[in-house]
Amino acid sequence: MLQCKKYLDNSGIKIIVWVQTIKLVSNITLTGRIINMDSAKIAKQMIDFQKTMFDNSYSAMVLVQEQTERMATSLLDQATWLPAEGRDAISGWVDAFKKGREDFKKGVDENYKRVEDFFTAFEKEKKSKK
Repeated sequence: MLQCKKYLDNSGIKIIVWVQTIKLVSNITLTGRIINMDSAKIAKQMIDFQKTMFDNSYSAMVLVQEQTERMATSLLDQATWLPAEGRDAISGWVDAFKKGREDFKKGVDENYKRVEDFFTAFEKEKKSKK
């Protein structure tokens, strides 16, 4: 016997459970469940969670790099023995790190936007079919 049970959890995710019961022998029954959730909504929630985690980690990394830059600048200001070429080289490294960090963030944000657009289009298509 195959039964369909539909649930709606607290976050609004629709869960469909198909339950099939097969009587094997007089006292042995096999029950199987097939669960089908609104997968696009779950995937979108996972992506949103990952983006939030990335943004928080990125912000922490930026704080550490900025603090390191301030310490290095303070050290360079006190190092009168370091020639101007050395100071310029270190300043170039700091600028390269900043540019690389910003380019990386820009690329990640663009790709998260693409994923969000994909799920938005998928949701619209799904709703239009109903």
